[in-house]
Amino acid sequence: MTNPRLKRYFRWEAVPPDEVCLLSEKERILLRGDGICEVMPLLDGDRSVEQILVELSARVPPARVFSVLDELRREGHLADGPTPAGAEETAFWEFMGVAAQEARLRLGQRTVAVAGQGGIDPGPLVDMLASMGIDAVRGQAGEATPSLQVVVVDDYLRPELAALNRSSLATGCPVLLVKPVGIEPWVGPLFIPDQTGCWACLAHRLRGHRR
Repeated sequence: MTNPRLKRYFRWEAVPPDEVCLLSEKERILLRGDGICEVMPLLDGDRSVEQILVELSARVPPARVFSVLDELRREGHLADGPTPAGAEETAFWEFMGVAAQEARLRLGQRTVAVAGQGGIDPGPLVDMLASMGIDAVRGQAGEATPSLQVVVVDDYLRPELAALNRSSLATGCPVLLVKPVGIEPWVGPLFIPDQTGCWACLAHRLRGHRR
């Protein structure tokens, strides 16, 4: 790691003289140690480790700087280099434990088909996925099987989903259901042939709940 920075999903607060609190949506982490309050402001991804050492040379011994950096690295709080474009997206991927550049590369190699059922327009979701660099197409899987079939639907018990389920089981294409309407929007479940249950299993349970 040459140009360390705090992962984007964290913000931090200094508690002088020797404590820092890392804050995210999921956790709060208290770090203690000499030099921690001095090192944190310099973890911007632009400064190299050598530059950090030089800037702190009059206040924090090099061994202590290395100790702080090593602790942060071992705990998984650091990334390397400047924050890539799209700070919110970067924060999400880093929180998931994946480098943003790697995530974008993987997503760019995937094709997602987005279909609408029950009068739901899939267009907004297609546009959103495309803005993220994902090859998103409108409609159901055709001859070329996509990496994922997303179905935006008003009701998970729509009879049309039975045919889609059969197609998924035959081709091996994963299916993600999304219900954007109603009091409580739903995302998922994700059906992966030979790994998870299928839509028929879900439909059986939902019908039981509606009786």
